[in-house]
Amino acid sequence: MTKKIAFQMDHISTINKKADSTYMLICEAQRRGFEIYHYTPKDLFLENGEVKVRIETLEIFPEEVEFFTLTGQKIINMTELDMVFIRQDPPFDMHYITTTYLLEKVKDKVCFINDPTQVRNAPEKLLACDFSDYMPKTLVSEDQVIIENFIQQFESVILKPLYACGGAGIVKSEAPFNDLAAQIKSLREEFKTQIMIQEYRHEIKQGDLRVILACGKIIGQVLRVPDEGKVAANFHAGGTAKDAELTPRQREISESLGKFLNNRGLYFVGLDFIGDYLTEINVTSPTGIQEINSFKDKDITKDIWDQFILMAFKRH
Repeated sequence: MTKKIAFQMDHISTINKKADSTYMLICEAQRRGFEIYHYTPKDLFLENGEVKVRIETLEIFPEEVEFFTLTGQKIINMTELDMVFIRQDPPFDMHYITTTYLLEKVKDKVCFINDPTQVRNAPEKLLACDFSDYMPKTLVSEDQVIIENFIQQFESVILKPLYACGGAGIVKSEAPFNDLAAQIKSLREEFKTQIMIQEYRHEIKQGDLRVILACGKIIGQVLRVPDEGKVAANFHAGGTAKDAELTPRQREISESLGKFLNNRGLYFVGLDFIGDYLTEINVTSPTGIQEINSFKDKDITKDIWDQFILMAFKRH
């Protein structure tokens, strides 16, 4: 029987097929002969205790300018699907969290990548803080006095809104921190969340390393180099891809976290490093597949899917 695979994502018409990792996952699913379905979070609903979704059949045409078609819209029970990818981008807000509550109700009957309960319980910047020995010195707060006391030990710090993505809102603050109050106020007003403050690591000038894990296995890595004068290296923020090898410390941390995350049902994860320091653990919609592929002689999406298939067989 053909497996039914659905992608919960931002609408496919909004993605850049030349850079998007979800696009690559879909292409490989199609190559393997799966039935592929598409829906956005707003298509998910709960009716009389049953989780249902309005889906459309998705077909990809990689060589065409109009590279996809959506047909056959219908409403089904989520339990009719074999595997569901949670791939919409943050912000990680109450709308995002509500989708995890709904999907959680059927997670014993559907294979999710990633487990919706664990996605909800693992905000990406906060999850990394469970491994503080691997991280730069870090504070999470919205209190200016507490922040001011913390940063006195540093010449420079990085400020990040807690639930944003793609490098949004990341700023550098330097001693004597004359702009700190204005920076905190601006971030609080725009993002309405607590702020993560991290010791500035000079290694960021060489780049921010993204490591892709699939079912706990290291699949590949790529260095994201920020533009001159910038601190955000994310590809969405204009970072440039550069080939890289793991240092012994990066490999040690990645292997250790891989086992932990896989056991929690977080099967597709992106780890971020500055030098040998872990900065984030990305579990909502990790990216980097196409950038890693650009330095390889193969498509790592195949390796990723091989791991997913092995995991699904073990589950059933």
